[in-house]
Amino acid sequence: MTKIVFGLKRAEGMSREEFERYYMNEHAPMAEEMSGVQRYTVAFPAEEDAEYDALAEVHFEDRDSLDAALASDAGRAAGADLANFADTDDMLQLIVEENVVVG
Repeated sequence: MTKIVFGLKRAEGMSREEFERYYMNEHAPMAEEMSGVQRYTVAFPAEEDAEYDALAEVHFEDRDSLDAALASDAGRAAGADLANFADTDDMLQLIVEENVVVG
């Protein structure tokens, strides 16, 4: 299983509540338009002073599926939308192969 992992910080001037609301109501639903997405999770930290305001994982069958999704119109739109709520100059983005240890 291939996935892309994001660590996102909210855009300057945006409250934590505004960030979370925009992420879940506007940005996250965009994944439904991307082919190949098998699972999409978003986690918001319990601590106010966490390094990131959200961690997201988008799962795909393989790297080709991930690349195709990101290159699609829906993938490009989702990428462009990040600037509406996240600090795109200071975000974590990793493409990884998942290894299940427990479960």
